[in-house]
Parts: sequence; structure tokens; C-alpha cells
Amino acid sequence: MRDRLLDSLRFRSVLEPGAAALAAERGLSAAQRKALELRLAEATTRGPNFRVADAELHGYIAELSDCRALVDAIANVQLILNENLLQVVPFMGPALEHSHEQHAQIVAAICAGDPNRARQVMQDHVGATAELLRTFLQ
Repeated sequence: MRDRLLDSLRFRSVLEPGAAALAAERGLSAAQRKALELRLAEATTRGPNFRVADAELHGYIAELSDCRALVDAIANVQLILNENLLQVVPFMGPALEHSHEQHAQIVAAICAGDPNRARQVMQDHVGATAELLRTFLQ
């Protein structure tokens, strides 16, 4: 499990920043922005549905990239994370709050059409998640 999870985190660090940048480059419609903001609001929910809502937010960002290969790859990585995260990491207040802040910054950058900012914040986000998981996997 440990090796598979670490491999998935490395793969994610390549995929998700690119998906966020592509989504920001697209020029979203009002309906797409509203759907993205709705998923952001759902991802800030605490409790047993947090991981599902988080995966849906990341999956929708991938959809907004308009790249089917990214959508499929990110869905697969999110599935692996969901299968394993619940077994390894208790979602703690400070880490969860930081994740919510980063999600808000990613969505804001995408909605503002700022691919560089979207890429950077997503890179920071997936890096922070990977670092948190590494501490639990040692």
C-alpha cells in the first residue's frame, strides 16, 4: 500500500497542476464557474463526506481542463487516494483548514483565468498533501 500510495502522489504532482492551469486557460462559462464554486463549497464540508467532495472538486477541475486523458488519470489517482487515505490519515483541523484555503485559491485562480497561479497553488496543494501523508507512512 505504501509504495502504491507514494507512486500515486508523485503522479498526482505532475497531473493536477497541469489540469488546473488548463482549466484556467479555457475561459469558463457562468454555469461552469457556478458548478466549480458549488463543488468548492461542498469540499469545505467536514465529516465523513469530505473525501468524496474533495475528489469531486479535483475531478471537476480535471473536467474543466477539457482533456479526457487528464480526467481519466486524475479520477484513477483520486480513487487510489480514497482507498488508502482513510486507512492512514486522520483529517486534522489545521491540515484540513489549510486544504480548504488552498482549494479556494485554486478556484479563484481558475475563475480569474490565471493559469500560472492555478498551477502554482495546485502544486503547493498536492505537495502539502503528499508531505502530510509521508509523515503518516514512515
